[in-house]
Amino acid sequence: MSWNATAQDFILYVPGRPYDFEIENGRGYLVGVTDNVIFSISGIDIVSVSVPLKIGWNMLGWFKQNETTASSLYNAIENCSIVLKWDAIQQDFILYVPGSPYNPKITRGDGFLVAVTEQSIWYGEG
Repeated sequence: MSWNATAQDFILYVPGRPYDFEIENGRGYLVGVTDNVIFSISGIDIVSVSVPLKIGWNMLGWFKQNETTASSLYNAIENCSIVLKWDAIQQDFILYVPGSPYNPKITRGDGFLVAVTEQSIWYGEG
């Protein structure tokens, strides 16, 4: 599943259905599985990204070797108001805003959602 920031809606891919989308560097995706699996991707490391952020929700993907935190992303992304990270065990989002008791780690390969109040471009800071 992908997020369309312009339409503020998910794009769902199901095999055999007409809807499909490109996998883009720096974007986040949700993948549903029926069993516990180890998901790995091989190829060339992503060095930099330039992801346009639309007003409202945007789904991004952390590509750097070093981990970060939701608070670091919140502070680094211009006009950010909320950071959400999916918790696969709890099957729910962890919400970060300043003052929140939760500040989840974001590691390479993690997707996360950010809400922003102004358009900007995310270059992978966080």
